[in-house]
Amino acid sequence: MLEQDPLTGTLNRQGLDHLLALEVKRAQRGGGKFSVVLFDLDDFKQINDRFGHLVGDQVLVHIANLARAVLRETDFLVRYGGEEFLLLLPETDLHGASYVADRLRLVASKTPFMHHNRRVEISFSSGIAELHDDENGRALVLRADEALYRAKHTGRGRVEIAE
Repeated sequence: MLEQDPLTGTLNRQGLDHLLALEVKRAQRGGGKFSVVLFDLDDFKQINDRFGHLVGDQVLVHIANLARAVLRETDFLVRYGGEEFLLLLPETDLHGASYVADRLRLVASKTPFMHHNRRVEISFSSGIAELHDDENGRALVLRADEALYRAKHTGRGRVEIAE
């Protein structure tokens, strides 16, 4: 079973399943914090429509590289869907996860994707959730997904914290 996304070099959904269960167990056993950030590129279809799918793929690789640059060695990056990525942040509370999401947004704004010497504007919306004592990994990611949905529907380019 391939656990790496061939385009971005990140973990894929299959790689996520095992790792997420492991990190949840580790946090719950040790009483540590564990948070996730789910982020989705805003209006990605417009990039594909305007520049073509090859450029869209290059944008995804660009974002994956920027995300890797802001993560610690103990963090994980997963390509969760087409233009959705999930950050797994062991030993991180909501404040720390918000810092990572903000840092990624800052790095993305200062490191633009260029196509034919023109800047291609990229923004993303994020949903953040911290593990509750009584929840599993799927429930944690679902809460981050619900927060991401709120971010997308309240203006895009935003960060929302899960309840």
